[in-house]
Order: sequence, then C-alpha cells, then structure tokens
Amino acid sequence: MDKRKIPIIKVIVFLVLFLIIFVYVQNIVTPKWTYTDWQEGDTARYRKFYEVERDSLDYIVLGPSRSFWSLNPMVIYAETGYTGYSLGGSVQGIEVSYYWLKEALKYQKPKYVILETGAFFYPKTYANGENVAAVSKALTNMRFSANKIEACFKCQSNSKSAIEYLIPLLSFHTRWEELEEGDFEEKTEPSFKGGHICFLKTNYSSKDCRNDGKVSRYKVGNEENNVTYRTISDANKECFENIYYLCKMNHITLIPIIGGTQNLTSQDKATLEQYLKEFELELLDLNNYAAINWNKDTPDSGAHVNYWGNCKCSKVLAQHLEGWDELENHSEDVKYQEWNTDLIEYRTFEEEKLINNKEQVLLYLNTLIKSKEELYIVVSVRDEACGGRMMNWIII
Repeated sequence: MDKRKIPIIKVIVFLVLFLIIFVYVQNIVTPKWTYTDWQEGDTARYRKFYEVERDSLDYIVLGPSRSFWSLNPMVIYAETGYTGYSLGGSVQGIEVSYYWLKEALKYQKPKYVILETGAFFYPKTYANGENVAAVSKALTNMRFSANKIEACFKCQSNSKSAIEYLIPLLSFHTRWEELEEGDFEEKTEPSFKGGHICFLKTNYSSKDCRNDGKVSRYKVGNEENNVTYRTISDANKECFENIYYLCKMNHITLIPIIGGTQNLTSQDKATLEQYLKEFELELLDLNNYAAINWNKDTPDSGAHVNYWGNCKCSKVLAQHLEGWDELENHSEDVKYQEWNTDLIEYRTFEEEKLINNKEQVLLYLNTLIKSKEELYIVVSVRDEACGGRMMNWIII
C-alpha cells in the first residue's frame, strides 16, 4: 500500500467513527416525546410515518393538536377501509404543516389532505418559528434531506437557529443530568397511524360560556389578549397558500376542518369560512355533526375531545369520505393486510384501556343490573381463588 495514502485512510476512519459516536450520543440526549393520556407521542408519530408502505395512504391529516385529538385513522379504517396518517403536531403552525406535507409527498400519493384550521389564528410569530418547542418536536424526527434543511432555515427564530434544529445535540447537550433509562433504549410506542387517544374525562366548567366571545385568545398584533374577534395574519395566509398550491399541483383535494373543540366562537368560524371562499373551499366543522357531549367527551373542559369525542369526530369524517365516493375499501385487499393486523392491535389496546377505566366498568355493571331478570351473569375467576388449574365460575 502506498504510504502516502495511510494518513488519508486514518482521517477517513476517524471521521466515520466520530460520526457514528456523534449520532449515537445525539440520539441519547435528544428528548423522546412519548405517549400518555396527556403527552402526545410526537416522536413515535413522526418516526413511524416512515414505516408506512409507500403510496398506500388515501389521506394525510395535518395541523395543531386538535387534528390528532379529533381524528383517529384506525377508527376511520374500521368504518370504511380507507387508509390515512396524522402528521399533526402539538401547536403545529401552518408553516410546519407545509413542510411536513412536502415530506409526506415524497413517500405517499394521497387523494385528500385534511387540514385542521386552529393554526390560522396563531400569532404571526408562530408562522415565523417563534414557538420553539412545537417546531423542535416537528422537525427533530424529520429525515435529513433538502426539505428538512429548508424547513429548519424557514422556521428558525431569534430563540433557536436553523443549525440547532439540524443538530439537536447543540440544544439538548445539557440533558446529561436528566437522562433516564428510557433515553438509552428504543421504547415501543403506540402511534396508531398518528392518532392520539385520551381516556380522561374532565370538565371544570360550571356553565358553558365558550361561545360568548370571552374565550382565552392568542395575542393578535397590538390587541389585548382577550379580544372578541381574531384575524388571520398575512404570514399565516402565505403559509396556507403554499399548502393550497402544493395540493393543487399534486391533484390532491384539500379539506379544511374544525376539530372537536369549544374554543372557537361563531365569529371565528365566519372568519375562516370567508377566507376559504377565496379558494373555493368549504370548511367542515366536525362539531356540527358529531353530537359531542361536552360534559363527558372532553379531557380539558372543551379545548379538545377525548376518546369518546374522538370516535364521534372520526366517524363524521369517515361518512364524509364515503359520501365523496372516490376511495376504495382496502380491508379485503391482501396488499393492506398489515392494516388489519394493526387494527387488531389497536382494538386490544382500546379494550385494555376501557376495562381499566373504572367508570366504564361501573357503567357496564349497571347496564347488566337493569337486565338481571333476563340474564345469567357469569363471572370467570382465574387467580388465587382458583385453587390450581381449576376454573371457578360465579353465577350471579
């Protein structure tokens, strides 16, 4: 071997080893935004998108948290056999939605894009990347590409630079003292095609005062925080137009929606409808069709819907998609058997969550009691009471 090449080889080996160690350390210190009733599982939602078979999705869901709190792709698949994925994110600004749509179209050819419109009323600074936490969650797990580089530079702000978004270690290297066991291993997370299911029921409101113009509002321009009317900033309009024309170029039908919430007034809705008329788009308000019980179908006093409200909203969208009659039911297609497997896994998860919900167990037992004269109620016991392998039966 030519001795002159040895130093070059050493440099290459050093750089490769350095890169491997750098990526490994960066992965450890970067936060894992996991799934619980309240934590929205952003890490799994974005990473698992890349595991979906190419060109297999009928629709993509985008937008802030109400997008994935309101719509569950597994419920829609169970109802219709249509396949979709939610790429919404916590406080996802319209600009971030645009770049995730660009990313999605590299792997999928959906016929529909469902855009939750809550971000239309975000402050213009959100469109300019000032919501650092939300942008970090959205871009950290996007695959490295020219699209990601562009997104990082467009979404950078005075608080966080594009380089910090591209190299998370620069932002999160101080997490060494906070590291836990879960940071060193890949945790299996239930993403269920990006949907988020919350089984909590919480409504602290003593009366319904959400539609009288006094809901908590984002700051718009120089106006006070509690304004009666909100406007759509020019920055948000520009970002939306990018989404609109990207859909149009790819022959995708764009469906703007309002997810399950009580945090919008009739004036807000009128503002959205008036703006969308410029693009000949109709606003689909899921709240008009879902028959949501705001005493039970919300975990946070009406800001979002929980599991029960999510099922109602998902079925509304499923019915609308069926009504347009452009999609095929894939449930019997052998190419989509993975979806049937995922649906079984989802139903198991759903059943376990519901049976662990004491309120649901009590409701079920009360239902049985009402029909006790007509039923034999058999409870199987297989634990310490069994006495070995014997199955004990208690007949009520």
